[in-house]
Amino acid sequence: MTYQSLEIYAKMKFTSIDNLLKEINKTQKMISGILVVIEMYKTIIDPNNDLKDDERVKQFAEYLDFSEERIEAIYELGFIRLFAAFESFMYDYLKELYLLYPNSLPSDRKIDIGSLWSLHTQADVREFIVDQIAIEHSYEINVWENTLKNTFGIETFKDKDQKKGLLTLNLYRNMSMHAGGKFNSKTFRDIRKIVFGNKKKYDSTDNYNFSTHKIEVKHKLKFQHLFRTIEAIILHLNKVSPKPVANNME
Repeated sequence: MTYQSLEIYAKMKFTSIDNLLKEINKTQKMISGILVVIEMYKTIIDPNNDLKDDERVKQFAEYLDFSEERIEAIYELGFIRLFAAFESFMYDYLKELYLLYPNSLPSDRKIDIGSLWSLHTQADVREFIVDQIAIEHSYEINVWENTLKNTFGIETFKDKDQKKGLLTLNLYRNMSMHAGGKFNSKTFRDIRKIVFGNKKKYDSTDNYNFSTHKIEVKHKLKFQHLFRTIEAIILHLNKVSPKPVANNME
Protein backbone atom coordinates (compact mmCIF):
# COMPACT_ATOMS: atom_id res chain seq x y z
CA MET A 1 0.00 0.00 0.00
CA THR A 2 1.25 3.47 -0.81
CA TYR A 3 -0.22 6.42 1.05
CA GLN A 4 -0.03 8.55 -2.10
CA SER A 5 -2.64 6.25 -3.67
CA LEU A 6 -5.40 8.28 -2.01
CA GLU A 7 -4.41 11.34 -4.03
CA ILE A 8 -5.29 9.75 -7.35
CA TYR A 9 -8.89 8.81 -6.57
CA ALA A 10 -11.54 10.48 -8.67
CA LYS A 11 -13.57 13.39 -7.31
CA MET A 12 -15.63 12.38 -4.31
CA LYS A 13 -19.37 12.95 -4.18
CA PHE A 14 -19.20 14.55 -0.74
CA THR A 15 -17.20 17.56 0.36
CA SER A 16 -16.71 15.94 3.77
CA ILE A 17 -14.94 12.98 2.15
CA ASP A 18 -12.75 15.28 0.06
CA ASN A 19 -11.76 17.17 3.20
CA LEU A 20 -10.95 13.96 5.06
CA LEU A 21 -8.70 12.80 2.22
CA LYS A 22 -6.82 16.09 2.43
CA GLU A 23 -6.31 15.67 6.16
CA ILE A 24 -5.16 12.08 5.71
CA ASN A 25 -2.58 13.09 3.15
CA LYS A 26 -1.46 16.03 5.29
CA THR A 27 -0.84 13.64 8.20
CA GLN A 28 0.97 11.15 5.99
CA LYS A 29 3.23 13.86 4.58
CA MET A 30 3.98 15.12 8.08
CA ILE A 31 5.09 11.65 9.21
CA SER A 32 7.03 10.99 6.01
CA GLY A 33 8.73 14.38 6.21
CA ILE A 34 9.99 13.73 9.75
CA LEU A 35 11.25 10.28 8.81
CA VAL A 36 13.04 11.65 5.74
CA VAL A 37 14.86 14.21 7.89
CA ILE A 38 15.95 11.42 10.22
CA GLU A 39 17.26 9.32 7.34
CA MET A 40 19.14 12.32 5.95
CA TYR A 41 20.72 12.92 9.33
CA LYS A 42 21.86 9.29 9.46
CA THR A 43 23.83 9.82 6.25
CA ILE A 44 25.47 12.91 7.74
CA ILE A 45 26.68 11.13 10.87
CA ASP A 46 27.97 8.17 8.88
CA PRO A 47 31.59 7.45 9.90
CA ASN A 48 32.67 8.01 6.31
CA ASN A 49 31.10 11.47 6.16
CA ASP A 50 33.33 14.40 7.09
CA LEU A 51 30.31 16.36 8.33
CA LYS A 52 29.93 14.11 11.36
CA ASP A 53 32.45 16.24 13.29
CA ASP A 54 30.86 19.55 12.34
CA GLU A 55 29.87 21.49 15.47
CA ARG A 56 26.49 22.35 13.97
CA VAL A 57 25.78 18.67 13.42
CA LYS A 58 26.84 17.79 16.97
CA GLN A 59 24.51 20.52 18.28
CA PHE A 60 21.42 18.60 17.07
CA ALA A 61 22.76 15.08 17.60
CA GLU A 62 20.75 14.51 20.77
CA TYR A 63 17.48 15.41 19.04
CA LEU A 64 18.00 13.57 15.76
CA ASP A 65 19.47 10.32 17.03
CA PHE A 66 16.20 8.40 16.85
CA SER A 67 15.82 4.98 18.40
CA GLU A 68 13.02 2.58 17.48
CA GLU A 69 11.11 3.84 20.53
CA ARG A 70 11.25 7.42 19.26
CA ILE A 71 10.12 6.35 15.80
CA GLU A 72 7.17 4.58 17.37
CA ALA A 73 6.32 7.80 19.24
CA ILE A 74 6.18 9.66 15.91
CA TYR A 75 3.73 7.10 14.55
CA GLU A 76 1.70 7.38 17.76
CA LEU A 77 1.27 11.12 17.13
CA GLY A 78 0.27 10.39 13.54
CA PHE A 79 -2.17 7.72 14.71
CA ILE A 80 -3.88 10.13 17.11
CA ARG A 81 -4.08 12.88 14.49
CA LEU A 82 -5.46 10.47 11.90
CA PHE A 83 -8.23 9.34 14.24
CA ALA A 84 -9.04 12.94 15.10
CA ALA A 85 -9.46 13.65 11.39
CA PHE A 86 -11.87 10.72 11.10
CA GLU A 87 -13.91 11.89 14.08
CA SER A 88 -14.20 15.33 12.52
CA PHE A 89 -15.37 13.63 9.32
CA MET A 90 -18.09 11.75 11.23
CA TYR A 91 -19.67 15.09 12.13
CA ASP A 92 -19.07 16.73 8.74
CA TYR A 93 -20.53 13.79 6.82
CA LEU A 94 -23.70 13.67 8.91
CA LYS A 95 -24.16 17.43 8.65
CA GLU A 96 -23.72 17.28 4.88
CA LEU A 97 -26.33 14.51 4.60
CA TYR A 98 -28.86 16.40 6.72
CA LEU A 99 -28.37 19.55 4.64
CA LEU A 100 -28.82 17.54 1.43
CA TYR A 101 -31.89 15.74 2.80
CA PRO A 102 -33.56 18.18 5.24
CA ASN A 103 -36.72 16.09 5.42
CA SER A 104 -34.69 13.52 7.34
CA LEU A 105 -34.40 15.86 10.31
CA PRO A 106 -36.47 14.73 13.30
CA SER A 107 -39.85 16.43 13.34
CA ASP A 108 -40.13 16.57 17.14
CA ARG A 109 -36.93 18.52 17.76
CA LYS A 110 -37.14 20.86 20.76
CA ILE A 111 -35.09 24.06 20.80
CA ASP A 112 -34.32 26.45 23.62
CA ILE A 113 -36.04 29.69 22.56
CA GLY A 114 -33.05 31.68 23.82
CA SER A 115 -30.88 30.05 21.16
CA LEU A 116 -33.00 31.51 18.36
CA TRP A 117 -32.53 35.23 19.04
CA SER A 118 -29.49 35.47 16.77
CA LEU A 119 -31.10 33.41 13.98
CA HIS A 120 -32.83 35.59 11.41
CA THR A 121 -33.99 33.24 8.64
CA GLN A 122 -35.52 29.80 8.28
CA ALA A 123 -32.23 28.64 6.74
CA ASP A 124 -30.37 29.81 9.87
CA VAL A 125 -32.75 27.86 12.10
CA ARG A 126 -32.39 24.76 9.95
CA GLU A 127 -28.60 24.92 9.98
CA PHE A 128 -28.64 25.45 13.74
CA ILE A 129 -30.75 22.32 14.17
CA VAL A 130 -28.58 20.35 11.74
CA ASP A 131 -25.46 21.34 13.64
CA GLN A 132 -26.92 20.22 16.98
CA ILE A 133 -28.20 16.90 15.63
CA ALA A 134 -24.97 16.14 13.78
CA ILE A 135 -22.98 16.75 16.96
CA GLU A 136 -25.27 14.54 19.05
CA HIS A 137 -25.09 11.67 16.56
CA SER A 138 -21.38 11.70 15.75
CA TYR A 139 -19.77 11.68 19.20
CA GLU A 140 -19.50 7.87 19.24
CA ILE A 141 -18.94 5.32 16.46
CA ASN A 142 -21.92 3.09 17.28
CA VAL A 143 -24.30 6.06 17.48
CA TRP A 144 -22.93 7.41 14.17
CA GLU A 145 -23.34 4.03 12.49
CA ASN A 146 -26.93 3.60 13.70
CA THR A 147 -27.86 7.12 12.53
CA LEU A 148 -26.48 6.50 9.06
CA LYS A 149 -28.38 3.21 8.85
CA ASN A 150 -31.72 4.26 10.36
CA THR A 151 -31.92 7.77 8.91
CA PHE A 152 -30.16 7.48 5.54
CA GLY A 153 -30.20 3.75 4.80
CA ILE A 154 -26.39 3.63 4.72
CA GLU A 155 -24.42 0.61 5.92
CA THR A 156 -21.16 2.07 7.21
CA PHE A 157 -19.08 -1.11 7.47
CA LYS A 158 -18.67 -3.97 5.04
CA ASP A 159 -18.82 -6.52 7.88
CA LYS A 160 -18.61 -6.95 11.65
CA ASP A 161 -14.86 -7.49 11.56
CA GLN A 162 -14.25 -4.08 9.99
CA LYS A 163 -16.37 -2.45 12.67
CA LYS A 164 -14.63 -4.34 15.48
CA GLY A 165 -11.30 -3.32 13.97
CA LEU A 166 -12.18 0.38 14.06
CA LEU A 167 -13.60 0.13 17.60
CA THR A 168 -10.41 -1.59 18.74
CA LEU A 169 -8.25 1.09 17.13
CA ASN A 170 -10.38 3.69 18.90
CA LEU A 171 -9.65 1.89 22.16
CA TYR A 172 -5.91 2.17 21.51
CA ARG A 173 -6.37 5.85 20.67
CA ASN A 174 -8.18 6.45 23.96
CA MET A 175 -5.42 4.64 25.84
CA SER A 176 -2.79 6.89 24.25
CA MET A 177 -4.70 10.12 24.78
CA HIS A 178 -6.44 9.61 28.11
CA ALA A 179 -4.45 6.95 29.95
CA GLY A 180 -0.87 7.53 28.87
CA GLY A 181 -0.86 4.28 26.93
CA LYS A 182 -1.70 2.30 30.07
CA PHE A 183 -4.05 -0.67 30.29
CA ASN A 184 -6.59 -0.57 33.12
CA SER A 185 -9.89 -2.14 34.19
CA LYS A 186 -11.91 0.17 31.92
CA THR A 187 -9.85 -0.95 28.95
CA PHE A 188 -10.57 -4.54 29.95
CA ARG A 189 -14.32 -3.88 30.07
CA ASP A 190 -14.25 -2.03 26.74
CA ILE A 191 -12.42 -4.90 25.05
CA ARG A 192 -14.98 -7.41 26.32
CA LYS A 193 -17.79 -5.17 25.07
CA ILE A 194 -16.23 -5.05 21.59
CA VAL A 195 -15.77 -8.82 21.54
CA PHE A 196 -19.10 -9.88 23.06
CA GLY A 197 -21.32 -6.88 22.41
CA ASN A 198 -24.30 -6.58 24.73
CA LYS A 199 -24.77 -10.35 24.90
CA LYS A 200 -23.66 -11.89 28.15
CA LYS A 201 -21.45 -14.62 26.70
CA TYR A 202 -18.91 -14.46 29.49
CA ASP A 203 -18.99 -15.28 33.16
CA SER A 204 -19.78 -12.17 35.19
CA THR A 205 -17.46 -13.51 37.88
CA ASP A 206 -14.45 -13.24 35.56
CA ASN A 207 -11.61 -11.68 37.46
CA TYR A 208 -10.88 -8.05 36.65
CA ASN A 209 -7.32 -6.89 36.45
CA PHE A 210 -7.38 -3.68 38.46
CA SER A 211 -3.69 -2.98 37.99
CA THR A 212 -2.65 -0.17 35.68
CA HIS A 213 0.30 -0.95 33.47
CA LYS A 214 1.90 0.19 30.25
CA ILE A 215 1.46 -2.16 27.32
CA GLU A 216 3.63 -2.39 24.24
CA VAL A 217 1.85 -1.11 21.16
CA LYS A 218 3.32 -1.13 17.66
CA HIS A 219 2.12 2.31 16.66
CA LYS A 220 3.47 2.05 13.13
CA LEU A 221 1.28 -0.99 12.52
CA LYS A 222 -1.71 0.71 14.18
CA PHE A 223 -1.18 3.80 12.01
CA GLN A 224 -1.11 1.69 8.85
CA HIS A 225 -4.13 -0.36 9.95
CA LEU A 226 -6.14 2.79 10.71
CA PHE A 227 -5.13 4.29 7.38
CA ARG A 228 -6.34 1.25 5.46
CA THR A 229 -9.56 1.04 7.50
CA ILE A 230 -10.46 4.70 6.93
CA GLU A 231 -9.61 4.36 3.26
CA ALA A 232 -11.97 1.39 2.87
CA ILE A 233 -14.80 3.12 4.77
CA ILE A 234 -14.73 6.41 2.88
CA LEU A 235 -14.42 4.76 -0.53
CA HIS A 236 -17.43 2.64 0.35
CA LEU A 237 -19.42 5.66 1.57
CA ASN A 238 -18.59 7.50 -1.64
CA LYS A 239 -20.17 4.70 -3.68
CA VAL A 240 -23.41 4.23 -1.76
CA SER A 241 -26.56 6.13 -2.56
CA PRO A 242 -28.36 7.42 0.56
CA LYS A 243 -31.97 6.37 1.00
CA PRO A 244 -33.15 8.93 3.54
CA VAL A 245 -36.15 8.37 5.75
CA ALA A 246 -38.44 11.41 5.61
CA ASN A 247 -39.59 12.78 8.94
CA ASN A 248 -41.42 15.70 7.32
CA MET A 249 -39.80 18.51 9.21
CA GLU A 250 -41.13 21.77 7.85
